[in-house]
Amino acid sequence: MNKARRDSNPDEPRKRYEIQLRQKYGMTYEQYEKMLWDQKGKCAICGTPASREPFGRLCVDHDHATGVVRALLCRGCNAGLGQFEDNIGRLEGAVQYLKHHHT
Repeated sequence: MNKARRDSNPDEPRKRYEIQLRQKYGMTYEQYEKMLWDQKGKCAICGTPASREPFGRLCVDHDHATGVVRALLCRGCNAGLGQFEDNIGRLEGAVQYLKHHHT
């Protein structure tokens, strides 16, 4: 969105995000805000505050098989889970690897 359009309608980014939440996750912006409040504004895994994330928002994490929303995560944690394909065995293997190679 160009700056002139954004300046003329400052609510536009929120409205677009509300549509995205509804379409991708079946949730309202109010539900997102409640999750954020319940998580004290921080990533459910590492505790990164939403204020340090792009647009001041955490990612909506969901189960790719069921579509069920789990929690809000920072971009790093969300991407990490995605790279491990939500596979607990692979994640546990990664933890063991890091423990073994910890300096």
